[in-house]
Amino acid sequence: MSSFSITSVDVKASIVCSQLGLVFNLNNWVAQSTFFDNQARDRAVAVMSADGILSSGATHTPETITITLQPNSDSIQYLQAIETAMKAPAAVLIDSATFKFNDASQSFTFARGTLVNAPTAPGAGQTLNALAYRFVFQSGIAS
Repeated sequence: MSSFSITSVDVKASIVCSQLGLVFNLNNWVAQSTFFDNQARDRAVAVMSADGILSSGATHTPETITITLQPNSDSIQYLQAIETAMKAPAAVLIDSATFKFNDASQSFTFARGTLVNAPTAPGAGQTLNALAYRFVFQSGIAS
């Protein structure tokens, strides 16, 4: 399955982390997630027994989003604050991440997430490399 990218040109993105008192908009970023691929997803597992009775159970799949920031993005300070807070014994949860498309009336909201992977510093080369932060959310919905 491919991963579709959205950019700061297409979408306004905001993240809320009430545990840390953070509400901020991302700038100079790109996000990747299979959530945006518009692929059908299995939401339940169903089996039929020999007597013709159907049994089913919901399957819950977390939504993974990778947000990549350019080294000069003002948003890095907020993601670094979340990463620093996660070094404490208590888990830091992201209340929500919202992606609102500028040219459409559609938005995507991800709820109850956590930062699972963060870079320590941008890689040095001819230019500084972008920083990729990976989040996993409990659910994602389109509205």
